Amino acid sequence: LTQMAAAGLGGYVLCGLNTTRRGEALAADIRRADCQIIVTDAEHRSLLDGLDLPGTQIFDTSTPQWAELVAGAGPLVPHR
Repeated sequence: LTQMAAAGLGGYVLCGLNTTRRGEALAADIRRADCQIIVTDAEHRSLLDGLDLPGTQIFDTSTPQWAELVAGAGPLVPHR
C-alpha cells in the first residue's frame, strides 16, 4: 500500500508483472512496459535471475538493504 501511495503522490505509473511468465517472455514484458524499477520479494526474485534488463533497478523487499531504504525514506510528501 505504501508503494501504491508513493507512486500516486510522486506521479509515477505503478504496474504489476505477470508472475506466470518466465524467461525471455517476462523480460519482454518488462522492457515493453519500460519498467525502471522492479520491487519483488524472496519468493519471486528468482524469476528475474539471468534476465537482460538494462536500465532496470531491482529491489528485493526481503533484504536488509530494502529495510535500510525504507527506514531512511521519511514521510510521504506529494511532489506535484
